[in-house]
Amino acid sequence: MNAKFVRLWLPAIFWSVFIFVLSSLPGADFAKTKGADFLIRKTLHVIEYSILVLTYYRGSKNAFVSAGLAVIFALTDELHQNLTPTRTGKVSDVLIDSIASLTTGFILWKLFPILPAKLKSWLLE
Repeated sequence: MNAKFVRLWLPAIFWSVFIFVLSSLPGADFAKTKGADFLIRKTLHVIEYSILVLTYYRGSKNAFVSAGLAVIFALTDELHQNLTPTRTGKVSDVLIDSIASLTTGFILWKLFPILPAKLKSWLLE
């Protein structure tokens, strides 16, 4: 493996490991009410998988590949949670993660020219 390949894919590897570790931990409550807790959890899913797509894009330079990899990761992450004693994998989480991934992929595909300059620079490195 050459150094450029590692440099481009390292954020994706780091973020994937980060998600894996979070999925291995017992779930925590973020708010006192179930509704607020649900909203916070699902918002974090959207953020988490949008970042994952961006890191995959940095390595692949392809919005479709990036979104597809993130959807596959969402499936494997929920499978992992099914195998983790304190967690439960949910189809609804796969759907939320997939929608976030596909939306981010679409934004990269269609709106790349108007993204902030620093983000474009990092993605195109």
